[in-house]
Amino acid sequence: GGAAPHLARPGARAARARPVLFGMESKQTNTATEDTPNAEELASLSPEDAVGAEPTPPAPSNDAANAYMEFSNGVLSESQLIDWPSLGDAVSRTILVLAITAAATGIVTGMNFVFQKASQQLFFS
Repeated sequence: GGAAPHLARPGARAARARPVLFGMESKQTNTATEDTPNAEELASLSPEDAVGAEPTPPAPSNDAANAYMEFSNGVLSESQLIDWPSLGDAVSRTILVLAITAAATGIVTGMNFVFQKASQQLFFS
């Protein structure tokens, strides 16, 4: 692939894309076997000499596992700081919420019934 035809200079050759390996640009190398180092030669090279060699992939990191453990420990420590209600208090508040919800539902249902009967008398009688 090269530059888009409308962006290329007249008479200019299209540049070839260079592959990127582990965030480093790889150099264009001759693929002839005499220019390709073998494993022994690669092992003997210093990092400065191994510029054209395949880079060693980075070691797998445990950043995700460490972040998860840190988050889990934070959640646990925060949950220990909460002043949880007693069982009796939680049950009595739950019953109160259910009673208020039932009463509000009854009121809205009653109003719906009254308005339905009123509209039937007003519009359909």
